[in-house]
Amino acid sequence: MTMAYVALYRAYRPQNFSEVSGQEQIVKTLKNAIVSKKVAHAYLFAGPRGTGKTTIAKIVAKAVNCPNEHNGEPCCNCEICNGISKGMISDVVEIDAASNNGVDEIREIRDKIKYLPSEGKYKVYIIDEVHMLSQGAFNALLKTLEEPPQHAIFILATTEVHKIPATILSRCQRFDFRGISTEDIIERIKFISKEENIDISLDAINVIAECAEGGMRDALSLFDEAISFGGTKISTDDVYQVSGSVNYENLVELANSIFDKNSARTLENLDKIIKMGKEIPKLCNDLISFYRDVLIYKNNPKDDKLIYSKDSFKQLAIKLSNNRIYFYLNTLNEAQNNMKYTYQKRTFIELALVKMSDFNEQTSIDNIEMIKQLEKKINELETKVRQLSFAKPVSNSEYIISEEIEPERKEELDYITTDMVEEILNNGNSTIRKQLLADWNILSNQTVNKATCIMLEGGTIRAASNEKFIITFDQSSVCDKMMKIEMIEKVLKVIKKVFNISFNGYLAIPENTWSLIQKDYMSKYKNGDKNPKLDKIDINVRIYKEKEEKVKSELELQASELFGDLVVVEE
Repeated sequence: MTMAYVALYRAYRPQNFSEVSGQEQIVKTLKNAIVSKKVAHAYLFAGPRGTGKTTIAKIVAKAVNCPNEHNGEPCCNCEICNGISKGMISDVVEIDAASNNGVDEIREIRDKIKYLPSEGKYKVYIIDEVHMLSQGAFNALLKTLEEPPQHAIFILATTEVHKIPATILSRCQRFDFRGISTEDIIERIKFISKEENIDISLDAINVIAECAEGGMRDALSLFDEAISFGGTKISTDDVYQVSGSVNYENLVELANSIFDKNSARTLENLDKIIKMGKEIPKLCNDLISFYRDVLIYKNNPKDDKLIYSKDSFKQLAIKLSNNRIYFYLNTLNEAQNNMKYTYQKRTFIELALVKMSDFNEQTSIDNIEMIKQLEKKINELETKVRQLSFAKPVSNSEYIISEEIEPERKEELDYITTDMVEEILNNGNSTIRKQLLADWNILSNQTVNKATCIMLEGGTIRAASNEKFIITFDQSSVCDKMMKIEMIEKVLKVIKKVFNISFNGYLAIPENTWSLIQKDYMSKYKNGDKNPKLDKIDINVRIYKEKEEKVKSELELQASELFGDLVVVEE
Protein backbone atom coordinates (compact mmCIF):
# COMPACT_ATOMS: atom_id res chain seq x y z
CA MET A 1 0.00 0.00 0.00
CA THR A 2 1.51 3.32 -1.12
CA MET A 3 1.76 6.20 1.30
CA ALA A 4 -0.59 9.12 0.71
CA TYR A 5 1.15 12.22 -0.60
CA VAL A 6 1.69 14.91 2.03
CA ALA A 7 1.34 18.50 0.80
CA LEU A 8 4.46 20.62 1.07
CA TYR A 9 2.95 23.08 3.54
CA ARG A 10 2.21 20.13 5.86
CA ALA A 11 5.45 18.25 5.24
CA TYR A 12 7.56 21.33 5.92
CA ARG A 13 5.47 22.86 8.71
CA PRO A 14 7.89 24.26 11.35
CA GLN A 15 8.23 21.97 14.35
CA ASN A 16 10.04 24.42 16.63
CA PHE A 17 10.46 28.17 17.00
CA SER A 18 13.79 28.32 15.14
CA GLU A 19 12.11 27.09 11.92
CA VAL A 20 9.40 29.79 11.95
CA SER A 21 9.79 32.46 9.25
CA GLY A 22 8.85 36.12 9.52
CA GLN A 23 7.47 36.35 13.08
CA GLU A 24 10.66 37.02 15.05
CA GLN A 25 9.13 39.34 17.67
CA ILE A 26 6.31 36.94 18.50
CA VAL A 27 8.68 33.97 18.68
CA LYS A 28 11.07 35.84 20.97
CA THR A 29 8.25 36.93 23.33
CA LEU A 30 6.78 33.43 23.61
CA LYS A 31 10.17 31.77 24.15
CA ASN A 32 11.02 34.23 26.92
CA ALA A 33 7.65 33.56 28.58
CA ILE A 34 8.27 29.80 28.50
CA VAL A 35 11.83 30.12 29.83
CA SER A 36 10.76 32.42 32.68
CA LYS A 37 7.70 30.24 33.51
CA LYS A 38 5.36 33.17 32.87
CA VAL A 39 3.05 31.54 30.34
CA ALA A 40 -0.33 33.30 30.19
CA HIS A 41 -3.59 31.38 30.49
CA ALA A 42 -4.96 32.81 27.21
CA TYR A 43 -3.40 34.04 23.97
CA LEU A 44 -4.98 35.58 20.89
CA PHE A 45 -3.15 35.11 17.57
CA ALA A 46 -4.53 37.50 14.94
CA GLY A 47 -3.37 38.00 11.37
CA PRO A 48 -3.73 37.04 7.68
CA ARG A 49 -4.10 33.44 6.57
CA GLY A 50 -1.02 31.29 6.20
CA THR A 51 1.23 33.36 8.46
CA GLY A 52 1.88 30.71 11.15
CA LYS A 53 -0.83 31.21 13.78
CA THR A 54 -1.83 27.56 14.20
CA THR A 55 1.76 26.38 13.66
CA ILE A 56 3.09 28.53 16.50
CA ALA A 57 0.15 27.50 18.69
CA LYS A 58 1.21 23.85 18.32
CA ILE A 59 4.84 24.71 19.00
CA VAL A 60 3.76 26.48 22.21
CA ALA A 61 1.76 23.37 23.18
CA LYS A 62 4.87 21.23 22.67
CA ALA A 63 7.20 23.64 24.47
CA VAL A 64 5.09 23.92 27.64
CA ASN A 65 4.64 20.14 27.83
CA CYS A 66 8.05 18.88 26.63
CA PRO A 67 10.09 17.32 29.45
CA ASN A 68 13.29 18.16 27.57
CA GLU A 69 12.48 21.81 26.81
CA HIS A 70 15.63 23.92 26.42
CA ASN A 71 15.67 27.74 26.14
CA GLY A 72 11.98 27.72 25.28
CA GLU A 73 12.37 25.20 22.43
CA PRO A 74 10.72 21.75 22.43
CA CYS A 75 13.05 18.83 21.76
CA CYS A 76 10.76 17.41 19.02
CA ASN A 77 12.05 13.89 19.79
CA CYS A 78 10.14 12.81 22.89
CA GLU A 79 6.80 10.99 22.88
CA ILE A 80 4.87 14.12 23.87
CA CYS A 81 6.37 16.27 21.09
CA ASN A 82 5.81 13.56 18.47
CA GLY A 83 2.31 12.89 19.79
CA ILE A 84 1.33 16.56 19.58
CA SER A 85 2.76 16.82 16.05
CA LYS A 86 0.64 13.81 15.00
CA GLY A 87 -2.44 15.00 16.93
CA MET A 88 -2.41 11.96 19.22
CA ILE A 89 -2.10 13.68 22.63
CA SER A 90 -5.47 14.17 24.31
CA ASP A 91 -4.18 17.08 26.41
CA VAL A 92 -3.85 19.25 23.28
CA VAL A 93 -7.25 19.88 21.76
CA GLU A 94 -7.56 21.67 18.40
CA ILE A 95 -11.05 22.96 17.57
CA ASP A 96 -12.25 24.44 14.30
CA ALA A 97 -14.72 27.13 15.35
CA ALA A 98 -16.07 27.37 11.81
CA SER A 99 -17.76 23.96 12.14
CA ASN A 100 -17.99 23.78 15.95
CA ASN A 101 -19.34 27.20 16.76
CA GLY A 102 -22.22 26.37 19.07
CA VAL A 103 -22.56 26.89 22.79
CA ASP A 104 -22.67 23.12 23.44
CA GLU A 105 -19.11 22.59 22.18
CA ILE A 106 -17.74 25.32 24.45
CA ARG A 107 -19.73 24.01 27.41
CA GLU A 108 -18.16 20.60 26.82
CA ILE A 109 -14.72 22.20 27.06
CA ARG A 110 -15.76 23.99 30.26
CA ASP A 111 -16.91 20.71 31.80
CA LYS A 112 -13.71 18.80 30.90
CA ILE A 113 -11.13 21.51 31.55
CA LYS A 114 -11.23 20.99 35.33
CA TYR A 115 -9.60 17.55 34.98
CA LEU A 116 -5.82 17.42 35.19
CA PRO A 117 -3.80 16.67 32.02
CA SER A 118 -3.13 12.95 31.53
CA GLU A 119 0.31 13.09 29.89
CA GLY A 120 1.81 16.57 29.98
CA LYS A 121 1.92 19.55 32.31
CA TYR A 122 -0.79 21.60 30.61
CA LYS A 123 -4.03 21.15 28.74
CA VAL A 124 -3.83 23.36 25.67
CA TYR A 125 -6.98 24.33 23.74
CA ILE A 126 -6.34 25.74 20.28
CA ILE A 127 -9.50 27.32 18.83
CA ASP A 128 -8.99 28.18 15.16
CA GLU A 129 -11.12 30.85 13.43
CA VAL A 130 -12.50 31.81 16.83
CA HIS A 131 -14.42 34.75 15.35
CA MET A 132 -16.92 32.19 13.94
CA LEU A 133 -18.25 31.32 17.42
CA SER A 134 -21.84 32.28 18.16
CA GLN A 135 -22.68 34.88 20.77
CA GLY A 136 -23.77 32.16 23.17
CA ALA A 137 -20.50 30.30 22.63
CA PHE A 138 -18.52 33.47 23.32
CA ASN A 139 -20.46 33.96 26.56
CA ALA A 140 -19.68 30.38 27.63
CA LEU A 141 -16.01 30.83 26.72
CA LEU A 142 -15.87 34.10 28.66
CA LYS A 143 -16.75 32.36 31.91
CA THR A 144 -13.94 29.86 31.38
CA LEU A 145 -11.40 32.59 30.56
CA GLU A 146 -12.37 34.51 33.70
CA GLU A 147 -11.53 31.64 36.08
CA PRO A 148 -9.23 29.18 34.26
CA PRO A 149 -7.53 26.33 36.12
CA GLN A 150 -3.75 26.61 36.44
CA HIS A 151 -3.16 23.65 34.14
CA ALA A 152 -5.08 25.09 31.17
CA ILE A 153 -3.92 27.35 28.33
CA PHE A 154 -6.19 28.76 25.63
CA ILE A 155 -4.80 29.85 22.25
CA LEU A 156 -7.36 31.59 20.05
CA ALA A 157 -6.52 32.14 16.38
CA THR A 158 -8.41 34.41 13.99
CA THR A 159 -8.13 36.22 10.68
CA GLU A 160 -10.87 38.73 11.62
CA VAL A 161 -10.05 40.08 15.06
CA HIS A 162 -12.60 42.89 14.78
CA LYS A 163 -15.41 40.31 15.12
CA ILE A 164 -14.27 39.15 18.56
CA PRO A 165 -16.04 40.73 21.59
CA ALA A 166 -13.99 43.19 23.63
CA THR A 167 -14.63 41.13 26.76
CA ILE A 168 -12.71 38.22 25.19
CA LEU A 169 -9.92 40.43 23.85
CA SER A 170 -9.28 42.00 27.24
CA ARG A 171 -8.61 38.59 28.82
CA CYS A 172 -6.01 37.47 26.27
CA GLN A 173 -2.45 38.39 25.44
CA ARG A 174 -2.76 39.52 21.84
CA PHE A 175 -0.17 38.86 19.15
CA ASP A 176 -0.64 40.42 15.70
CA PHE A 177 0.92 38.30 12.98
CA ARG A 178 2.16 40.16 9.91
CA GLY A 179 2.33 38.90 6.36
CA ILE A 180 5.50 36.97 5.60
CA SER A 181 7.98 39.10 3.62
CA THR A 182 8.76 38.17 0.03
CA GLU A 183 12.40 37.59 1.01
CA ASP A 184 11.44 35.08 3.74
CA ILE A 185 9.14 33.19 1.36
CA ILE A 186 11.89 33.08 -1.29
CA GLU A 187 14.39 31.64 1.19
CA ARG A 188 11.89 29.00 2.35
CA ILE A 189 11.09 27.89 -1.20
CA LYS A 190 14.81 27.72 -2.01
CA PHE A 191 15.32 25.45 0.99
CA ILE A 192 12.40 23.17 0.11
CA SER A 193 13.33 22.98 -3.60
CA LYS A 194 16.81 21.87 -2.58
CA GLU A 195 15.40 19.25 -0.20
CA GLU A 196 12.99 17.97 -2.86
CA ASN A 197 15.53 18.13 -5.73
CA ILE A 198 13.36 20.57 -7.71
CA ASP A 199 15.05 22.66 -10.41
CA ILE A 200 13.20 25.99 -10.28
CA SER A 201 14.42 29.33 -11.64
CA LEU A 202 14.90 32.31 -9.33
CA ASP A 203 12.38 34.32 -11.37
CA ALA A 204 9.80 31.56 -10.86
CA ILE A 205 10.44 31.61 -7.10
CA ASN A 206 9.98 35.39 -7.12
CA VAL A 207 6.66 35.06 -8.95
CA ILE A 208 5.42 32.47 -6.41
CA ALA A 209 6.46 34.70 -3.50
CA GLU A 210 4.75 37.76 -4.97
CA CYS A 211 1.56 35.84 -5.83
CA ALA A 212 1.35 34.55 -2.24
CA GLU A 213 0.91 38.14 -0.93
CA GLY A 214 2.45 37.37 2.46
CA GLY A 215 0.99 33.91 3.02
CA MET A 216 3.57 31.15 3.42
CA ARG A 217 0.93 28.43 3.11
CA ASP A 218 -0.37 29.99 -0.12
CA ALA A 219 3.19 30.10 -1.46
CA LEU A 220 3.90 26.45 -0.69
CA SER A 221 0.52 25.37 -2.10
CA LEU A 222 1.29 27.22 -5.34
CA PHE A 223 4.78 25.68 -5.39
CA ASP A 224 3.19 22.25 -4.90
CA GLU A 225 0.84 22.89 -7.80
CA ALA A 226 3.71 24.06 -10.01
CA ILE A 227 5.58 20.83 -9.26
CA SER A 228 2.52 18.82 -10.30
CA PHE A 229 2.32 20.85 -13.52
CA GLY A 230 6.00 21.18 -14.49
CA GLY A 231 7.61 18.21 -12.78
CA THR A 232 11.10 18.56 -11.37
CA LYS A 233 12.00 21.49 -13.65
CA ILE A 234 9.82 24.58 -13.17
CA SER A 235 9.92 27.76 -15.24
CA THR A 236 8.27 31.15 -14.76
CA ASP A 237 5.64 30.28 -17.39
CA ASP A 238 4.71 27.16 -15.40
CA VAL A 239 4.02 29.31 -12.33
CA TYR A 240 1.95 31.78 -14.35
CA GLN A 241 -0.06 28.88 -15.78
CA VAL A 242 -1.01 27.38 -12.42
CA SER A 243 -1.50 30.70 -10.60
CA GLY A 244 -3.83 32.20 -13.19
CA SER A 245 -1.83 35.43 -13.15
CA VAL A 246 -0.84 37.20 -16.36
CA ASN A 247 2.81 37.15 -17.42
CA TYR A 248 4.42 40.57 -16.89
CA GLU A 249 5.53 40.60 -20.56
CA ASN A 250 1.89 40.33 -21.65
CA LEU A 251 0.96 43.09 -19.20
CA VAL A 252 3.70 45.39 -20.53
CA GLU A 253 2.64 44.70 -24.10
CA LEU A 254 -0.99 45.46 -23.22
CA ALA A 255 0.00 48.61 -21.31
CA ASN A 256 2.10 49.86 -24.25
CA SER A 257 -0.79 49.47 -26.68
CA ILE A 258 -3.02 51.41 -24.26
CA PHE A 259 -0.44 54.20 -23.97
CA ASP A 260 -0.08 54.33 -27.77
CA LYS A 261 -3.87 54.89 -28.00
CA ASN A 262 -4.13 51.89 -30.32
CA SER A 263 -7.54 50.49 -29.36
CA ALA A 264 -7.43 47.76 -32.00
CA ARG A 265 -4.07 46.41 -30.79
CA THR A 266 -5.26 46.75 -27.18
CA LEU A 267 -8.29 44.53 -27.86
CA GLU A 268 -6.10 42.04 -29.76
CA ASN A 269 -3.76 41.78 -26.77
CA LEU A 270 -6.75 41.33 -24.46
CA ASP A 271 -8.12 38.56 -26.66
CA LYS A 272 -4.72 36.83 -26.68
CA ILE A 273 -4.56 36.88 -22.86
CA ILE A 274 -8.11 35.56 -22.50
CA LYS A 275 -7.36 32.73 -24.96
CA MET A 276 -4.53 31.70 -22.62
CA GLY A 277 -7.26 30.79 -20.14
CA LYS A 278 -6.86 33.79 -17.85
CA GLU A 279 -9.96 34.83 -15.91
CA ILE A 280 -11.12 38.38 -16.61
CA PRO A 281 -11.50 39.46 -12.93
CA LYS A 282 -7.98 38.14 -12.28
CA LEU A 283 -6.67 40.06 -15.32
CA CYS A 284 -8.33 43.25 -14.07
CA ASN A 285 -6.80 42.74 -10.64
CA ASP A 286 -3.37 42.07 -12.19
CA LEU A 287 -3.63 45.28 -14.23
CA ILE A 288 -4.48 47.28 -11.10
CA SER A 289 -1.47 45.77 -9.32
CA PHE A 290 0.69 46.44 -12.39
CA TYR A 291 -0.16 50.15 -12.57
CA ARG A 292 0.21 50.39 -8.80
CA ASP A 293 3.74 48.99 -9.24
CA VAL A 294 4.42 51.59 -11.95
CA LEU A 295 3.27 54.40 -9.65
CA ILE A 296 5.37 53.15 -6.73
CA TYR A 297 8.43 52.68 -8.95
CA LYS A 298 8.14 56.17 -10.50
CA ASN A 299 8.04 57.85 -7.11
CA ASN A 300 10.48 55.58 -5.26
CA PRO A 301 12.65 53.51 -7.63
CA LYS A 302 13.73 50.23 -6.04
CA ASP A 303 14.59 46.69 -7.13
CA ASP A 304 12.63 44.82 -4.44
CA LYS A 305 10.20 43.24 -6.95
CA LEU A 306 10.99 41.09 -9.95
CA ILE A 307 9.17 43.37 -12.39
CA TYR A 308 11.16 46.42 -11.27
CA SER A 309 14.33 44.92 -12.75
CA LYS A 310 12.86 44.53 -16.25
CA ASP A 311 13.93 47.10 -18.86
CA SER A 312 10.56 47.00 -20.63
CA PHE A 313 8.85 47.93 -17.37
CA LYS A 314 11.30 50.77 -16.68
CA GLN A 315 10.81 52.23 -20.16
CA LEU A 316 7.04 52.18 -19.74
CA ALA A 317 7.28 53.77 -16.28
CA ILE A 318 9.22 56.70 -17.78
CA LYS A 319 6.47 57.35 -20.33
CA LEU A 320 3.50 57.24 -17.94
CA SER A 321 2.63 60.36 -15.96
CA ASN A 322 1.08 60.19 -12.50
CA ASN A 323 -2.17 61.73 -13.75
CA ARG A 324 -2.47 59.12 -16.48
CA ILE A 325 -1.90 56.30 -13.95
CA TYR A 326 -4.54 57.77 -11.61
CA PHE A 327 -7.03 57.76 -14.50
CA TYR A 328 -6.13 54.16 -15.44
CA LEU A 329 -6.53 52.93 -11.84
CA ASN A 330 -9.88 54.68 -11.40
CA THR A 331 -11.15 53.22 -14.67
CA LEU A 332 -10.03 49.68 -13.80
CA ASN A 333 -11.43 49.96 -10.27
CA GLU A 334 -14.80 51.03 -11.68
CA ALA A 335 -14.76 48.08 -14.10
CA GLN A 336 -13.82 45.69 -11.30
CA ASN A 337 -16.77 46.88 -9.20
CA ASN A 338 -19.16 46.55 -12.15
CA MET A 339 -18.01 42.96 -12.81
CA LYS A 340 -19.36 41.85 -9.43
CA TYR A 341 -22.95 42.33 -10.56
CA THR A 342 -22.95 40.96 -14.11
CA TYR A 343 -22.06 37.96 -16.25
CA GLN A 344 -20.80 40.27 -19.03
CA LYS A 345 -17.35 40.62 -17.49
CA ARG A 346 -15.53 40.77 -20.82
CA THR A 347 -17.68 43.70 -21.94
CA PHE A 348 -16.66 45.77 -18.94
CA ILE A 349 -12.94 45.06 -19.30
CA GLU A 350 -13.12 45.90 -23.02
CA LEU A 351 -14.91 49.18 -22.28
CA ALA A 352 -12.35 50.02 -19.63
CA LEU A 353 -9.36 49.35 -21.89
CA VAL A 354 -10.83 51.36 -24.79
CA LYS A 355 -11.58 54.23 -22.40
CA MET A 356 -7.98 54.07 -21.15
CA SER A 357 -6.72 54.07 -24.76
CA ASP A 358 -8.73 57.22 -25.47
CA PHE A 359 -7.27 59.09 -22.50
CA ASN A 360 -6.10 62.60 -23.39
CA GLU A 361 -3.46 64.11 -21.11
CA GLN A 362 -4.95 67.57 -21.65
CA THR A 363 -8.29 66.46 -20.18
CA SER A 364 -6.91 64.75 -17.12
CA ILE A 365 -8.09 67.68 -14.96
CA ASP A 366 -11.75 66.85 -15.13
CA ASN A 367 -13.53 69.31 -12.89
CA ILE A 368 -17.12 69.62 -14.07
CA GLU A 369 -18.00 72.35 -11.61
CA MET A 370 -15.03 74.42 -12.72
CA ILE A 371 -15.99 74.03 -16.38
CA LYS A 372 -19.51 75.29 -15.62
CA GLN A 373 -18.07 78.33 -13.85
CA LEU A 374 -15.76 79.05 -16.78
CA GLU A 375 -18.66 78.82 -19.25
CA LYS A 376 -20.58 81.32 -17.15
CA LYS A 377 -17.61 83.70 -17.08
CA ILE A 378 -17.12 83.37 -20.84
CA ASN A 379 -20.73 84.46 -21.38
CA GLU A 380 -20.14 87.44 -19.07
CA LEU A 381 -16.98 88.34 -20.97
CA GLU A 382 -18.79 88.20 -24.32
CA THR A 383 -21.36 90.62 -22.93
CA LYS A 384 -18.57 92.98 -21.85
CA VAL A 385 -16.98 92.71 -25.31
CA ARG A 386 -20.22 93.71 -27.01
CA GLN A 387 -20.56 96.69 -24.67
CA LEU A 388 -17.00 97.80 -25.36
CA SER A 389 -17.46 97.47 -29.11
CA PHE A 390 -20.14 100.19 -28.98
CA ALA A 391 -18.01 102.42 -26.75
CA LYS A 392 -15.00 102.79 -29.06
CA PRO A 393 -13.54 100.97 -32.04
CA VAL A 394 -10.65 98.69 -31.28
CA SER A 395 -8.54 96.41 -33.42
CA ASN A 396 -9.53 92.80 -33.76
CA SER A 397 -6.21 91.74 -32.26
CA GLU A 398 -7.39 92.90 -28.84
CA TYR A 399 -9.97 90.12 -28.80
CA ILE A 400 -7.60 87.24 -29.52
CA ILE A 401 -7.42 84.81 -26.60
CA SER A 402 -5.00 82.07 -27.45
CA GLU A 403 -2.43 79.77 -26.03
CA GLU A 404 0.96 81.24 -25.26
CA ILE A 405 3.43 80.65 -28.07
CA GLU A 406 6.59 78.86 -27.00
CA PRO A 407 9.54 81.20 -27.57
CA GLU A 408 12.17 80.22 -30.09
CA ARG A 409 15.48 79.27 -28.55
CA LYS A 410 18.34 81.70 -29.11
CA GLU A 411 21.94 81.02 -28.27
CA GLU A 412 22.35 84.14 -26.13
CA LEU A 413 19.51 83.13 -23.79
CA ASP A 414 20.13 81.31 -20.48
CA TYR A 415 18.84 77.78 -19.95
CA ILE A 416 18.63 75.31 -17.07
CA THR A 417 21.93 73.44 -16.73
CA THR A 418 22.88 70.15 -15.12
CA ASP A 419 25.01 72.14 -12.63
CA MET A 420 21.81 73.68 -11.25
CA VAL A 421 20.19 70.24 -11.00
CA GLU A 422 23.31 68.81 -9.41
CA GLU A 423 23.32 71.48 -6.68
CA ILE A 424 19.79 70.56 -5.59
CA LEU A 425 20.41 66.78 -5.71
CA ASN A 426 23.67 66.97 -3.74
CA ASN A 427 21.99 69.10 -1.07
CA GLY A 428 18.77 67.11 -1.00
CA ASN A 429 16.41 67.15 1.98
CA SER A 430 14.43 63.89 1.95
CA THR A 431 12.11 65.12 4.74
CA ILE A 432 10.90 68.08 2.67
CA ARG A 433 10.53 65.90 -0.44
CA LYS A 434 8.48 63.29 1.42
CA GLN A 435 6.25 66.01 2.89
CA LEU A 436 5.54 67.42 -0.58
CA LEU A 437 4.87 63.95 -2.04
CA ALA A 438 2.59 62.93 0.83
CA ASP A 439 0.42 66.07 0.68
CA TRP A 440 0.64 66.91 -3.06
CA ASN A 441 -2.96 65.80 -3.71
CA ILE A 442 -4.37 68.56 -1.45
CA LEU A 443 -3.58 71.04 -4.24
CA SER A 444 -6.78 69.89 -5.96
CA ASN A 445 -8.83 71.12 -2.98
CA GLN A 446 -7.54 74.70 -3.12
CA THR A 447 -10.05 77.35 -4.14
CA VAL A 448 -7.60 80.27 -4.35
CA ASN A 449 -4.92 80.37 -7.10
CA LYS A 450 -6.76 77.48 -8.74
CA ALA A 451 -4.95 77.70 -12.09
CA THR A 452 -1.52 77.63 -10.44
CA CYS A 453 -2.56 74.66 -8.31
CA ILE A 454 -3.79 72.82 -11.42
CA MET A 455 -0.46 73.44 -13.17
CA LEU A 456 1.45 72.15 -10.13
CA GLU A 457 -0.80 69.12 -9.72
CA GLY A 458 0.09 68.06 -13.26
CA GLY A 459 3.75 67.79 -12.29
CA THR A 460 5.74 65.37 -10.15
CA ILE A 461 8.09 66.36 -7.34
CA ARG A 462 11.46 64.69 -7.92
CA ALA A 463 13.86 66.30 -5.42
CA ALA A 464 14.09 69.13 -2.91
CA SER A 465 16.75 70.96 -0.96
CA ASN A 466 16.23 73.59 1.73
CA GLU A 467 16.09 76.32 -0.92
CA LYS A 468 14.81 74.83 -4.18
CA PHE A 469 12.94 71.85 -5.60
CA ILE A 470 12.76 70.00 -8.91
CA ILE A 471 9.42 69.30 -10.60
CA THR A 472 8.90 67.41 -13.87
CA PHE A 473 6.23 67.69 -16.56
CA ASP A 474 5.51 65.60 -19.63
CA GLN A 475 5.83 68.51 -22.07
CA SER A 476 8.73 70.96 -22.39
CA SER A 477 6.35 73.81 -23.27
CA VAL A 478 4.76 73.47 -19.82
CA CYS A 479 8.22 73.58 -18.21
CA ASP A 480 9.01 76.78 -20.14
CA LYS A 481 5.79 78.40 -18.89
CA MET A 482 6.56 77.31 -15.31
CA MET A 483 9.99 79.04 -15.45
CA LYS A 484 8.60 82.50 -16.24
CA ILE A 485 9.22 84.95 -13.42
CA GLU A 486 5.53 85.73 -13.00
CA MET A 487 4.74 82.02 -12.70
CA ILE A 488 7.61 81.36 -10.27
CA GLU A 489 6.27 84.06 -7.96
CA LYS A 490 2.79 82.50 -7.99
CA VAL A 491 4.09 78.97 -7.46
CA LEU A 492 6.30 79.90 -4.52
CA LYS A 493 3.38 81.72 -2.87
CA VAL A 494 1.15 78.64 -3.33
CA ILE A 495 3.83 76.30 -1.91
CA LYS A 496 4.29 78.59 1.08
CA LYS A 497 0.56 78.83 1.72
CA VAL A 498 -0.38 75.16 1.14
CA PHE A 499 2.68 73.36 2.56
CA ASN A 500 4.17 76.09 4.79
CA ILE A 501 7.57 75.63 3.09
CA SER A 502 9.61 78.63 1.95
CA PHE A 503 11.60 78.09 -1.25
CA ASN A 504 13.49 80.72 -3.22
CA GLY A 505 13.10 78.95 -6.53
CA TYR A 506 12.68 75.69 -8.45
CA LEU A 507 13.55 73.95 -11.71
CA ALA A 508 10.89 72.62 -14.11
CA ILE A 509 12.32 69.80 -16.23
CA PRO A 510 10.74 67.61 -18.96
CA GLU A 511 10.00 64.04 -17.84
CA ASN A 512 12.10 62.36 -20.52
CA THR A 513 15.11 64.55 -19.73
CA TRP A 514 14.75 63.87 -16.01
CA SER A 515 14.89 60.11 -16.58
CA LEU A 516 18.35 60.53 -18.18
CA ILE A 517 19.56 62.76 -15.34
CA GLN A 518 18.22 60.39 -12.67
CA LYS A 519 19.84 57.36 -14.31
CA ASP A 520 23.21 59.15 -14.51
CA TYR A 521 23.00 60.35 -10.89
CA MET A 522 21.91 56.99 -9.41
CA SER A 523 24.59 55.10 -11.34
CA LYS A 524 27.36 57.31 -9.97
CA TYR A 525 25.86 57.38 -6.47
CA LYS A 526 25.70 53.57 -6.29
CA ASN A 527 29.34 53.42 -7.36
CA GLY A 528 30.35 55.29 -4.21
CA ASP A 529 30.26 58.93 -5.40
CA LYS A 530 28.14 60.63 -2.71
CA ASN A 531 28.21 64.01 -4.55
CA PRO A 532 28.02 62.97 -8.21
CA LYS A 533 29.05 65.29 -11.01
CA LEU A 534 26.36 65.01 -13.69
CA ASP A 535 27.16 64.58 -17.36
CA LYS A 536 26.35 67.66 -19.43
CA ILE A 537 23.08 67.34 -21.35
CA ASP A 538 20.85 69.88 -23.10
CA ILE A 539 17.82 70.43 -20.85
CA ASN A 540 16.35 72.99 -23.27
CA VAL A 541 14.23 74.92 -20.75
CA ARG A 542 14.80 78.68 -20.68
CA ILE A 543 15.50 80.75 -17.56
CA TYR A 544 13.80 84.14 -17.73
CA LYS A 545 15.61 87.08 -16.14
CA GLU A 546 12.95 89.76 -16.48
CA LYS A 547 9.21 89.93 -16.39
CA GLU A 548 7.49 90.45 -19.71
CA GLU A 549 6.23 94.00 -19.82
CA LYS A 550 2.70 94.24 -21.10
CA VAL A 551 0.28 97.15 -21.15
CA LYS A 552 -3.15 95.82 -20.48
CA SER A 553 -6.00 97.03 -22.68
CA GLU A 554 -9.40 97.74 -21.24
CA LEU A 555 -10.60 94.40 -22.61
CA GLU A 556 -7.71 92.57 -20.92
CA LEU A 557 -8.51 94.29 -17.63
CA GLN A 558 -12.08 93.01 -17.95
CA ALA A 559 -10.82 89.49 -18.73
CA SER A 560 -8.44 89.55 -15.77
CA GLU A 561 -11.22 90.68 -13.51
CA LEU A 562 -13.39 87.76 -14.62
CA PHE A 563 -10.80 84.99 -15.02
CA GLY A 564 -7.83 85.90 -12.84
CA ASP A 565 -4.78 84.03 -14.16
CA LEU A 566 -6.72 81.39 -16.10
CA VAL A 567 -6.70 83.29 -19.44
CA VAL A 568 -4.01 85.17 -21.37
CA VAL A 569 -5.22 87.98 -23.67
CA GLU A 570 -2.67 88.73 -26.38
CA GLU A 571 -2.39 91.79 -28.59
